[in-house]
This record gives sequence, structure tokens and C-alpha cells, in this order.
Amino acid sequence: MYNFAFQRFRLHRCGLARLFAALATLVLAALAPLVAPAAEEDQGPLKIAFTSSMFADVNENDARASLRIWADTITSQRGLNAEPEVVIFSSTDAMAASLLAHETDAVALPAYEFAHLLPRVEFDHMYRLSEYGTAEDTRYILLVNTPPGSPEPTLADFAGRELLILDNANSSLALPWLDRELTTAGLPPATEHFGRLTRKSKLSQAVLPVFFGQVSASLVTAQGFATMSELNPQIGKRLHPIATSQPYPNRIFAFRKGYESPELDGIIETIADLQNTSKGAQILMIFQTEAVLPLAREELDPTLELLGLTTP
Repeated sequence: MYNFAFQRFRLHRCGLARLFAALATLVLAALAPLVAPAAEEDQGPLKIAFTSSMFADVNENDARASLRIWADTITSQRGLNAEPEVVIFSSTDAMAASLLAHETDAVALPAYEFAHLLPRVEFDHMYRLSEYGTAEDTRYILLVNTPPGSPEPTLADFAGRELLILDNANSSLALPWLDRELTTAGLPPATEHFGRLTRKSKLSQAVLPVFFGQVSASLVTAQGFATMSELNPQIGKRLHPIATSQPYPNRIFAFRKGYESPELDGIIETIADLQNTSKGAQILMIFQTEAVLPLAREELDPTLELLGLTTP
């Protein structure tokens, strides 16, 4: 089972914090016109939850204030008396407790963290945040620079060498996947097998040092590498993957099971239609997402298996 620790799993740098702040903006923008004023005694504001690790390099109070301003602006412009709330938790344990107590209604998380909620919390109406505008999920690759005529290297050949790791919102499952590949090959996990793990927030920072022969290998997304290769064909000719993962969803938005609202059907329709409206497309663009697409529960089984998690 892959150990889960927020402080050790540092995939949330400043760019990721900005990305998820924009995600909150998207969710609030989608829900604000549809969350009706509290006409029923027990009908409170919709509460959307994040973990504090998403704002690791941004002051939490600043992040909360920024999200509140966005929500207030959207609702006031449309003459609504709706006030969706953003809730930030320090751990998935606290988030799970809040969801089970019906104090939180929806969550938006990287797949790594979302998977750790599934054994404890049931969800309905799950969505993948698609970077590509289709249901295609993220594939990870171990990228190397092999000179022409040289034998194909194996994972064992990189013992003691430096590994660059793409460190952004779309790569939360990259290291667990690589650890499984290493285990399958009879090798220790990446932290022990490689001499150094260096995280890079930008794709070019993770790929170009390998291209120039400064670093032996990098762990990136296949889609990102394909884009770089289209822009610079020399990169695609010189570099190639020696291992490729199956596709995994990388970011997920979902409602807790049992959440009820008279406007729920309208909320779901609005979320699904975001990419088809000019305002929705603009918000999606802010955090490098082209569409919000349905995600079936069984599509998360490979992620749970990868992380050694089971659900009831």
C-alpha cells in the first residue's frame, strides 16, 4: 500500500495552488446561478471542500478571501442571494468526517487524494477535469535519452542516477505508478533506486535537461511530451519512453452521496455544459482544463488498485 502523507507528498507548488484556486472559481461560477436562496429551513449554502495542501505556497487566508470575492462578484452581478462556501481542510481525514456529517457537499481534489476518500465516503455525480477536452485520461512515461545504436536501457540501469519528476496537478499518480513498475522489476522504490529525485513544476524543466544529456531520465505525462515533440520534433526523435502507464484520471470533482438540492439537476447540467459557454470556457482555460466530463465509479478502480486501496 502506498503511504499517504501530505507533508511528504509535495506535489502542490505555487502553480498548483493557483490552478485549484481557479478550479474553485469554476465550481462557484457554475453553481452560483443555480443554487437557490434558502427557501427551506434546512437548506444552507453549498459547501465545496479542498485540502490545505492545495494551497501549500499561498497564504490560506488570502486564498479564501480571493475565492470569496469571486463568488460574491458572480452572485451580485446576477442579482442572486446565493452564497456558496469554500471549505479548506488540513487533511483528508478531516474532510471525510465533514462529508460523513453532511457538513460538506462537494469536493475537488487530485486523484491521489480523492482515492483516499473513497474507502470512507460514497460519492455521486463524479466528474473528471479533462485537460484535453475528451475522456482521455493521463498516461505517465519514464523518458530517457538513448544515443543511436545504444542498447535499450532498463529500469535497473538508472540505479543511483538523478530522476526529474514533473510536479503539477496532472501528475499526482506518477510516482506511485513508477514505484509499482520498479517493484515489478524486482527493484526498490524510486526514493531508494535513484540517486536523487528532483521535482520540476514545468514540463520543459523536466524534459530539456534529459534532451541535453544533463540528467538521465524524467517522469512526465505522455500527453505533455507529445505536445513538446510537436513543437520541437528533435525532442521526439531523441527522447523516448522505456515505460508507459495505463490512463488514470488526474483531477476529480464530486458531490457526496445523499446531497439534495431542488436545483441539483440544473447544477449538473450547468457543470456539463461549461465548455460550451464563453464564460465557462474562459474559466476552464485559466486552469488548463478544456472540459468537465462524467466519471463512472468503476473508472477509478485502477487508481485504487495502484494505491493499494479497497472500498466497501
